[in-house]
Amino acid sequence: MLIGKGKKISVIGAAMLPVVIVGGLYIASNNNIRLSKASAFTMSLNANNSPTLSNGAGTMVDEKNITWEYSNASDLANGHVSLNHQGYFGISSSSIYGYTNISELTVNFTKGTNGELWLLTSINGTDWNEQIKLTSGQSTDYANNWRYIRFYCWDADNNPINVTSVNFGYECSGISSSDDVDLACYDNIVNTSNVIATKETSTKSPLDGSTEAVRLTKDGTENIWCDFSLRESRHAHDLHTFEIELDFYHKNNNTKPQIVFLNGDKKVGTTASYSGTKTNYQVSNINSDWWHITIHITSIIVPAVESGDSATSNNPVDGIRVISSNCVIDNLRIDCTPSDENHPLGLYNNWTSFNHGTRFWMKVSWAGYLHSCTFTYDVPDIIEQMQGTAHPFYLYGNQAGTVVVTAHLVVGYDRRSVTITKTVVVN
Repeated sequence: MLIGKGKKISVIGAAMLPVVIVGGLYIASNNNIRLSKASAFTMSLNANNSPTLSNGAGTMVDEKNITWEYSNASDLANGHVSLNHQGYFGISSSSIYGYTNISELTVNFTKGTNGELWLLTSINGTDWNEQIKLTSGQSTDYANNWRYIRFYCWDADNNPINVTSVNFGYECSGISSSDDVDLACYDNIVNTSNVIATKETSTKSPLDGSTEAVRLTKDGTENIWCDFSLRESRHAHDLHTFEIELDFYHKNNNTKPQIVFLNGDKKVGTTASYSGTKTNYQVSNINSDWWHITIHITSIIVPAVESGDSATSNNPVDGIRVISSNCVIDNLRIDCTPSDENHPLGLYNNWTSFNHGTRFWMKVSWAGYLHSCTFTYDVPDIIEQMQGTAHPFYLYGNQAGTVVVTAHLVVGYDRRSVTITKTVVVN
């Protein structure tokens, strides 16, 4: 029901939105969150609007006056463009609006055996997020609502990727480039419990030019939360290398919010911990009243889901629950800046010791497609990396001792090398 100008939907009983607690982990379910999307217009890049290049670079202004920029590219006969290793093309930041409400993007291309064409997205045409490794001719919704898109080639064999065409839908509508991909919008709220949610247009995040946010005001004492739709339903294995980001106004509430994935009839997703020395939940100050919070989904949906475990990897994830009140939530989105020195790895182990002859899970969290994980040790022979397990983060204790373990990961569309260390005691 609506109360005044706020949204308050009281959920009574497990029949409407069951919340299950398994081993201390919150799991919520909701089967009715997915929204549909249709496009009013279509756009195509093909041989008819291919760019004019000089030394592999150039720009092209399309029929809608949007500027596309090209780097490390070559002319392609009977197609749009050819990309060399680490080459790219996409909408330029000089096009201040980009394409609004992009949807259902399809790229047709040919590549070498080991070639990869990656879709990147941005809210400003400058800072790019990893989305998905594309398959030729297959439609994807990972560009939906983003205004700036880029296509990036990776081929260590130095074979080009020949892009024949790009096709997508769009609409001449939207609020702003950040608001269009912000899940913390009043109209995107699905359920609330013991909070009144209102559209906030005065107290907004200082980041990304936001024009609206959601204020949550306490209206009860227990089970306090607000659910936001994910808009496009995902499966667990589609999400685990991404991040949850949000801006949190804490002037009236210095308790950091808990985050829960909403899902279907199977259990997947947990709250992310920010206690102790765990660094999977990272908080930075925007100013004295606002935090920017980043949570690695690899600490919520563990990498083992990619092994094909049907009990987890095929579960739907339809929304996000924010457990908090007396706050403002803004710029809530799922995206992915691959981990690097400016976006460090995290750890979320509850303990740092284990018995020899058993295994230890070094719970590394990160963002970006995982290409490899290896370990080094300051003292040899105490610990070794286990082989043939569901994910590469299990270590085996050969003998008693104390060892500094360094995890070396290569992640992301552009293969970023990052490390994190932990002192481990083998008893």
